[in-house]
Amino acid sequence: MAESSIIPIPLRCFDCNGSSIHAFDLSGDGWEALLRENSQACHLRMPCCEALVTLKRSRLGTNFFAHKAVGDCKWAPETEEQLFLKRLAVEAGHQAGPPRQKSWAKQPTASSGRPMY
Repeated sequence: MAESSIIPIPLRCFDCNGSSIHAFDLSGDGWEALLRENSQACHLRMPCCEALVTLKRSRLGTNFFAHKAVGDCKWAPETEEQLFLKRLAVEAGHQAGPPRQKSWAKQPTASSGRPMY
């Protein structure tokens, strides 16, 4: 198996109010709208060092945020494959919807009426 190259691919940035924006939460249209908005306002910042952000898409189709300019950031990168798998997990969670409340079965009891275990 070939070794994966390490490419920094952050999936989160901050807007001008300090709120987190996650790349995987945006639809295709939402991503394009954010791209246009940020190209005009330059309002997004990296969470690691507060540098300006540019929006990108990896070769596997994962949307991500990147530093607009090279700086002194010490962020530790993940492989593109790791981030792709994280994106798939988040998408599966979104499709599944909120967790359902479990209805617990009554605990088995002995003839004495006390729990068996």
